[in-house]
Amino acid sequence: MAIQRVDAAICTAGFVAFLNLYPPQALLPELEAAFGTASGGTTITVSAGTLAVALVAPFAGILADTFGRRRVIVASMCGLAIATLLCGSATTLTQMLVWRFVCGLFVPGISTGALGVLAEDQDRTRALRVAGLYIAGTVLGGFMGRFLTGLVAHWFGWRHSFHALGLVSLCLVPLVMAGVPKPAAATRSGTLATLRAAATHLDHAELRTTFAMGFLLLFTQVATFTYVSLLLARPPYNFNSATIGFVFASYLAGVVVTPHTGRLVARHGRRRVATLAALLGVAGACCTLWPTVTAIALGLSIGCASIFMLQSLATGYVAEAARHTKSAASGLYTTAYYLGGSAGALFPKVLWNSGGWPACVALIASMYLLLAWLARRLWPAPTQAPD
Repeated sequence: MAIQRVDAAICTAGFVAFLNLYPPQALLPELEAAFGTASGGTTITVSAGTLAVALVAPFAGILADTFGRRRVIVASMCGLAIATLLCGSATTLTQMLVWRFVCGLFVPGISTGALGVLAEDQDRTRALRVAGLYIAGTVLGGFMGRFLTGLVAHWFGWRHSFHALGLVSLCLVPLVMAGVPKPAAATRSGTLATLRAAATHLDHAELRTTFAMGFLLLFTQVATFTYVSLLLARPPYNFNSATIGFVFASYLAGVVVTPHTGRLVARHGRRRVATLAALLGVAGACCTLWPTVTAIALGLSIGCASIFMLQSLATGYVAEAARHTKSAASGLYTTAYYLGGSAGALFPKVLWNSGGWPACVALIASMYLLLAWLARRLWPAPTQAPD
């Protein structure tokens, strides 16, 4: 029963972190109208949160190692919920950016703390399984954050969508408090000592590769869903916020595939599974070029399955490969991951303005191919599966 509570808490922590991180993606047309910006001008509301995550993530690992992961996770969940509630009070784009940035400041405490709990598990098979559950929680949270936001915004206005997300997050805090184990003792090694120890992770070639993969993963995901939202809000689709929210049901493909990733790795090896997942992502991106809603939804679902399989592999590998200051290693991965998210929201804007969705797809497909190359060339060769 205690193990089940821990599993539920880790999954819920991932759910809450992603529930509050990407809701603006379903609101871009409404925010453009509310704040009077040009097409694509509100994509910065997505990157503001992810940039804050990237900046704070290494220090979140230090805090988790110093004060205890449970305490940091719970405090971060409360802060994130309050900041999300305050997003609904923004009257200018600048105010919205401030509160979105504040939201991002609290996310690393949740994600890095949860990954640190996972890293302490000495059973590799169980660690892979729980990593899959954590990613499944982030997938479900990412979907609900966009879906609930779009639905509430359509019926009650975009401000109330942030209020709904904040209240849901607060209600889930007790579940995480009950499940995350209390540490026997906090590790108080000092900030400078922990930073020096964490820096040694950058000397680990395979960890560096995994950090690079994390950057590319969120770059690809954020670029896909940010600009496909703008595509679907335009003719001939003319989707409203509620309908765009339904499109994010493609996220649920990740809930289906990620719990099985550990078994696939045990049978075929991490490199082979990662390569196949990346090539699957290329196919999904190309599928969205067909100008029908069905083809776009199918392509997004395939892409989500690919991204979250790769994410499960990467997070599990960080937990396995880091030999010390595991929360700090998770923090470095989180920094790379969310720097990719910030870049994915902003940089494709040039391609969007010049070449539209096809230009964005070309970029997204190239990122998948780069992920496949990294998996084939830089990750260790798969071990032979037992007969």
